Amino acid sequence: MCTKISRLKNGTRVVSLHLPHSQTVAVGIWALTGSRHEPLKLNGISHFLEHMLFKGSAKRSARKISESIEGIGGDINAMTSEENTCFYAAAPKAHFARVCDVLLDMYRNPKLSPRDVELERSVITDEIRMYRDTPEQCVQELLNKIFWGKNTLALPVTGTEESLAQISHQDLVDFHSKHYRAASTVISAAGAIDHDLLLQWIESFDLPAGGSPQKPKKTPFDTSPQIHFEKRDIGQMQMSLGLPGIGLLSPDRYAQRIMEIILGGNSSSRLFQNLREKRGWCYSVSTYLTAFSDTGMFNISLGADSKYAEKILGIIGDEFSAMREKTCRGTELRRAKDYILGSYDMAAERTETRCNVAAQLLIRYGRIIGREEWREGIESVTAEQVQAAAQKTLCLSAAKL
Repeated sequence: MCTKISRLKNGTRVVSLHLPHSQTVAVGIWALTGSRHEPLKLNGISHFLEHMLFKGSAKRSARKISESIEGIGGDINAMTSEENTCFYAAAPKAHFARVCDVLLDMYRNPKLSPRDVELERSVITDEIRMYRDTPEQCVQELLNKIFWGKNTLALPVTGTEESLAQISHQDLVDFHSKHYRAASTVISAAGAIDHDLLLQWIESFDLPAGGSPQKPKKTPFDTSPQIHFEKRDIGQMQMSLGLPGIGLLSPDRYAQRIMEIILGGNSSSRLFQNLREKRGWCYSVSTYLTAFSDTGMFNISLGADSKYAEKILGIIGDEFSAMREKTCRGTELRRAKDYILGSYDMAAERTETRCNVAAQLLIRYGRIIGREEWREGIESVTAEQVQAAAQKTLCLSAAKL
């Protein structure tokens, strides 16, 4: 594997991973702006614009964009998060040039017609309602709202029906012009690719100069315990708990990751074994850390019969206390490390994953963290460091829950 990083004269950063035995190529274009950077009245505009780039470009109709990639056995998609918007495609290696051409054309020259804006506004409204009708999605949005408070991280990535209705055609044109510029763009590629050829393709589209990564708004949020209920006539209770977490640059990130796995990160975890396998009180339970550039949230989510709610909260509180008060067993620590390392190796078999990870590393850390460095970070974590991470994060007791 050969990794190369370049910065073009216009400020665009480019990273590529040449995988000589790969039969596929994957390319991703990242705009360094997301929902947490949006003004309240335009909440959802990053996601709206993501949709609009698939509605046609200077060279292709919406159908032609899809057919150009899917017609060669490839995949094309996009995603919007709180801090970034990404457009990506993967295809057999013989079609590297086409993948680059389609993605760069979409990104650089979207059609953004007024008629398409209204059509897609209706589509996204249905998407918002779909999430609202999905309890496990809805409960997470409710948690974000009360956890982050006045911080813009409380805003839904999709926006709301009300904010969506206020976004005009001109707003989308202006947002694209302001944020989809060279210095606020990162382009990544992985697979059977040539770095110099990738640079030639990017330079041929001549992204507008200027732009810069958006900075998060340093709005404080209330960390005092809060609870919110929404009654629905459904057969299961969905519950989501949030605790103050860490940012992506925290030196505790490796210990936090291991703590997460031990507590509820897979079916071998303490919460899964205690709540589902031992007692049968829930179907699903999981923990995960949502980390941003400057902050994060440690999350516990589960679905269960509401009659077990109080008992479940008691068990969660007991497990919090146990992780704070005692170091984990050596076998438990080893199993968590092996799970993380093994998951990484399996995911790395896909060029799309390698492409995605390379871009995120460059955006977050300004460099590529190699497998060996990352592996060393995981392997170096001690049971005492996991306990210290629990003492910082799992700050609620059974009594408070």
